[in-house]
Amino acid sequence: MPERPDGSPPGNGDDEQERGRLAAVLAARRETLRHLQERGVPAFALRFDKDADAADILREFSDALQPQEETGQIRRVAGRVVLVRRHGGVAFVVIRDRSGDLQLFCSRDTMSEDAWALLDDLDLGDIVGAVGPVVKTKRGEVSVKTTEIYLDYLTPQEVQVAKFGVAAKGDKQSARMTT
Repeated sequence: MPERPDGSPPGNGDDEQERGRLAAVLAARRETLRHLQERGVPAFALRFDKDADAADILREFSDALQPQEETGQIRRVAGRVVLVRRHGGVAFVVIRDRSGDLQLFCSRDTMSEDAWALLDDLDLGDIVGAVGPVVKTKRGEVSVKTTEIYLDYLTPQEVQVAKFGVAAKGDKQSARMTT
């Protein structure tokens, strides 16, 4: 077996570093779980009745809306969090369901304080449900302007970004959702 440039056998330090990183991630997830429980937020609700898939919303509204236009049509969507971006009083959460990706446009002005606070606890791989009208953002992205957000499943494991999506290590459901 070839040695690394520093003379150590391959994998020894890497395995230890990986275990340390995994332990830190799991500790952070346990802390998030504790924080959610203190606030009375169920981390494993496992039930959210959605009424639309990402692809349905994109197909219906991509050409029908102008930038910064709001439909007033309320949709209930759910999916796995694949991206979270915050910009002051707004946040963009991209979720992935069986049909594709959809952006949630979250604004402190349209969400309750508790719903807005939940965004701080979201992590890649968590499954969320969201309710709100369909809009097209200033940059032309069809989105759900979130008024309510629910945590359906807190991913308890380290999440890996795979070639075709996000998957939690050892999570068969994640593997099915990304293929």
